[in-house]
Amino acid sequence: MAPTPSSVEEFAALVRVVKDAQRRYTTDPEKHPACDFKAWVKTTQKRPMCHWGDPSRHSSETLKLFVSTLGSEREAEVTTLAEADAWRKKRDEWDAWSAEEVVGTKDDARWALVRRTREHKSFKDWYYSLASHTRGWRRTKYRPVRWCVEKGLQPRLLGIDCEMCETDRDARALVGVSVVDESGKVLLKTLVKPPGKIVDMKKEITGLEEKDVLDAKKSLEDVQEAIVKLCKPGTVLVGHSLVYDLKALKIDHQPVIDTALLFRYSNVRKSTPSLAVLCEKFLDRKLRENAAGFHDSVEDAKAALDLALWESRQATPTRELDPPPFSLDPKELSKLFIHRIPRGIEIDVIKGVFEEQDRAHITKVEGSHLGASSTLSPPGGKTTTTCYVTFTDETRATEAFNRLEGAVTLDIIGRSQKFRPLTGTSIEKRADDAVIASKPFASRPNAYDNASKALLNEVRRALIPIGADAASVLRATQRFQDAFESGEDMETVVARSLGYERAEDVPEAQKFYAEKIAQKLESNARTLAGEIERAREMYDAGVKAYGRGMYDDAVKWFEAAEKETSETSTLGGKIGIYKALALDAYGQRDKALAVYEWLESVHPVKSIRKQAEELRYILEAPRLEIGENERVEVKLMPKDGFEPYNDKWATGRRSTGSTSSRREKTLEEEYGGEVNEPFDYEKLRLGLQIVGLTCVAVGVAWYSTRLR
Repeated sequence: MAPTPSSVEEFAALVRVVKDAQRRYTTDPEKHPACDFKAWVKTTQKRPMCHWGDPSRHSSETLKLFVSTLGSEREAEVTTLAEADAWRKKRDEWDAWSAEEVVGTKDDARWALVRRTREHKSFKDWYYSLASHTRGWRRTKYRPVRWCVEKGLQPRLLGIDCEMCETDRDARALVGVSVVDESGKVLLKTLVKPPGKIVDMKKEITGLEEKDVLDAKKSLEDVQEAIVKLCKPGTVLVGHSLVYDLKALKIDHQPVIDTALLFRYSNVRKSTPSLAVLCEKFLDRKLRENAAGFHDSVEDAKAALDLALWESRQATPTRELDPPPFSLDPKELSKLFIHRIPRGIEIDVIKGVFEEQDRAHITKVEGSHLGASSTLSPPGGKTTTTCYVTFTDETRATEAFNRLEGAVTLDIIGRSQKFRPLTGTSIEKRADDAVIASKPFASRPNAYDNASKALLNEVRRALIPIGADAASVLRATQRFQDAFESGEDMETVVARSLGYERAEDVPEAQKFYAEKIAQKLESNARTLAGEIERAREMYDAGVKAYGRGMYDDAVKWFEAAEKETSETSTLGGKIGIYKALALDAYGQRDKALAVYEWLESVHPVKSIRKQAEELRYILEAPRLEIGENERVEVKLMPKDGFEPYNDKWATGRRSTGSTSSRREKTLEEEYGGEVNEPFDYEKLRLGLQIVGLTCVAVGVAWYSTRLR
């Protein structure tokens, strides 16, 4: 039974719903006119409440009244959020109680694997962020390990693995699932019909045909019901990066064993060995050895479960593996990478970006979501894609890039790139230009500084210990970063970056490491999102400090935010702009100019470069002050210099026939007379002080006579 929300949790949920409504109104006032909370309180509340724009200052009754105007769906959302907060609070209490558990030496080793999974620093980021309070999710009853042990329950391990595709509603929609038990018996294996229109079946990975999936009889709800029935007290779900399977299933279950959180590579922090590597290393088993070489969910479910059982039988925990070898294909130097192009773009439009003399040397254009049939994308998903343009050789690729018009900037790892407009496309015009990056080599020595930190560190620590040079690290990092940002299937992208069409074509010597990189890229998604969120919080704190005149503190906040994100990202550019403003206000004008100049010359976002240019111009503008050597001295005429003109001036006045009786001033009186002495304010101040003291003395004397 779910815990009942308290009044505090209900109020917090009301505030969140009201703020979300106000945010929707701010984004699109015409579409959401009823969401304007500030206008509503002005018309319905008395003073001073009618001026309170912050929902948290109002009472629960006021917020409920406003939410009721938004419809029953928003009222239900308040209940859902309040129940979710109450459930999280109860879960935290369970965790605090479980932390006091005294583990005995004879405890079941399988429960120890559950504890190891929960002790991993990524566990809460992965599993406690599941949106199980939202519509369409199922949540099993939460049973901590301590509770299961005290009740005498033996762990019942179930291996699980899913197949996924991309639809216009979900980038990782469920199309297949398999569940096996410890004996290897298949408890569930079925295809699932995904909601919406299929955009990418990912056939090269799963081997599934679209017609087979569309003919499936099972729905997501059917599969959820079947799995929830299997999750009896003491059931432990096992998988490799299991969190992604649970997201596809929309099921929140504990306890779990995630084999991706049990092992790591030595000397490579944050590294996750792939399931194929672990099976070959510890189980002497190679995955995907079937005729077609496709991914098999039953095989992967059994592999993860067998790996967990093998580890539970070891006398001491196996945590680290030696990193495997890795090599890069030099053919990549003949390619140019193009990103920020709309999905569905025609290949001819991509070729049209280059000069006519260079198009003849293009041998191939590779990428996903190209062509008019690939314009769909899930809500909130990426509307852009990427591609590689391959030339006959490295020289032709370099010449084609050099002939492109436009300013040369640097990408996140220091490669040269240019922004080019897309012409001749039937797709709705975009404000952004396509970005053409040069061949993968570093164009400046400190290219590491601007790379995506989590990913670059991962690849660097994986490659350098096994002999790869810095150039190889940069080339590999950029290819993987581009694939990660574009939302492409990682295994296929890694295979193509190695020079192979499909993941199955990669030789065994490279396959297990390629799979490891693909898996790590997906696991880094939350890490990167966390870094961006921390950077944004520090940025907001810096803006507040700047607005309050605390410029020294603002600079410190902005510098801390820079360490959490890439300097060449849009957020990094905003941080740099504000940092320069704070430096200038703090009296460090030279440092502020250096920041503006760097942003103007390097940052890839046009608006950031333009803003930096304008602010730099203002900062460098000359002071409106005339120097001593620029002043011009105008000498007055001597006292008798006006005498020759006196008669002429008087005659001229008489000739006008003026009847004025006013005596006219001579030129000497008008311009050459003695200048009056300036007013002496010091004497005035002393006089006023004397008058004031006199008045005080008179007042004191009068008051003393009254007292007598």
